[in-house]
Amino acid sequence: GSYTASIMTKGWTWLGLSNARLSREPLVINEMVKIRKQMKKSGFYDAYINSFLKNVDTTKPAKVEAATNLAKRKLAEAIEERATSQILQYVDNPLVRSQIAFSSRNFARFYRATEDFYRRAYRAVRYNPESIVKAGLTYEGITHSGWIQKDDQGEPYFVYPAIEPVYRAVQFAMQGLGIDAEFKTPLPVQFGAQLKMITPSLNPDSLAPTFAGPLAGVSVKVLTNLVNIWNPGAADTITQLALGKYAVDQPMVSAFLPAHINRLYSAMNKDERDGQYASAWRKAVT
Repeated sequence: GSYTASIMTKGWTWLGLSNARLSREPLVINEMVKIRKQMKKSGFYDAYINSFLKNVDTTKPAKVEAATNLAKRKLAEAIEERATSQILQYVDNPLVRSQIAFSSRNFARFYRATEDFYRRAYRAVRYNPESIVKAGLTYEGITHSGWIQKDDQGEPYFVYPAIEPVYRAVQFAMQGLGIDAEFKTPLPVQFGAQLKMITPSLNPDSLAPTFAGPLAGVSVKVLTNLVNIWNPGAADTITQLALGKYAVDQPMVSAFLPAHINRLYSAMNKDERDGQYASAWRKAVT
């Protein structure tokens, strides 16, 4: 009877289905086609259909057609169920949670996903070690596609192609507003991001489980603030081990606010030591 819970449930379901249509459904459909081809090649497909026709009067075409359609539908359902169960072994499945993951969900909300990743990696190494090599070749292929560049620190970052025409269009528009283009500055990478930030699967730092969420964040922040009084280095080490390296130097308010609120707060923050304002200021000075 709660409108809020209903909206949340339907909203998350809609988001999950949107993601599944792009990533998981093609995998399941491909597996279904593969299983069906194997069944036809081995003769199982025809044998299954014929098993439904054993006690059917072949002199009555309507009954034969009805039994055949029923057999095809049942076999299609079995193939779909088998393909789904096989793909679920190699994609993130929130329905599979250990007692540790369930008990620590309020203090380490991403531990369940990390644990599930360990299981999938183990299955890949055990049952199909060639997939590790293919993944490595795919990653290297992406890095040589021209979309991946390296910054001055050696960190790979992703850049959308055809950026120069976009910049030229902006420059043309600025000239139309009366801003001369003779004074040129290097434009920052706005249509890209660090490669490891695109997805946790590409970030080695996500391999180690850490605490997450308001309860853990506030507790660790209070502890590190006390430790920081007599040993700032130890406080940063505790924060990095407990919450991850991205939590170091973050304010107390970011420990309990959601990520999108933190981004909005960072965009509006005018502190010259931190935030997007500071980043824009340094680029302008450069």
